[in-house]
Amino acid sequence: MSTIGTSFRRGTSTILGTLIFIGIMFTAVIPMLLVMRQADTLHEMRKHDLGILDQEKAMESLCLYVCPQEPSSPNVEATIANNGEVLVRVVCLWINDEPVSMEIDIPPLSEKVLDPFVLDLFEGAEYDIRVTTDRGNVFLSENGILRYEEDGWEMETFSIRIFTSGFTWHLHITVNIGDETGPLIYDEWEWVGKGGYEVVVPQPGDYYVLITWWDWGSPGIFEDIVNIPWPIGDPWVWVFV
Repeated sequence: MSTIGTSFRRGTSTILGTLIFIGIMFTAVIPMLLVMRQADTLHEMRKHDLGILDQEKAMESLCLYVCPQEPSSPNVEATIANNGEVLVRVVCLWINDEPVSMEIDIPPLSEKVLDPFVLDLFEGAEYDIRVTTDRGNVFLSENGILRYEEDGWEMETFSIRIFTSGFTWHLHITVNIGDETGPLIYDEWEWVGKGGYEVVVPQPGDYYVLITWWDWGSPGIFEDIVNIPWPIGDPWVWVFV
């Protein structure tokens, strides 16, 4: 046997083996590495997306205000204020763990008034009302749990608080519902001193307030329409004279 021929065959076998190994690398190992790299990329993208969702969830800031339409009415209004920096989608209103599905988008720094809903009223009933968003946040009513008794809803006391500069003045105070043409609900002479004075009114809303000195002929020292913003705000309004 020729020695040259044997060496040639051995060299050819080595080259073929190397080519086969390289072929296996290209057809199996390298695609696997590419798939693994792609999986890592998708994982990082998903992780980034979840991080954004968590951040947006933490940025949600809603205030839910719930208010019966009348002192004994079963009709209840709800206002949702978005005080945050992201758009919020409300997907459910809960009334004592009973869900009411909805889909309402509330842009940042705006509010939505929901259609009135009807509650089944009976003495001693309590109503825990809250909302949930599509990001999973739950927001309770700022007014707390509503409670209905024999005489109607347990409501806040609404009032107009009059504050003076520190002296005690004998003032004539009149209050009309709405404007000066509305029903007159208060007309009294009162001593108003440093501690101030409070006129209780039946409900939130606008009131026309006229305050004059003890002398009927003197000009008014306060004349304006004031607003009690409850449930969005406080159940009272200040008047400074």
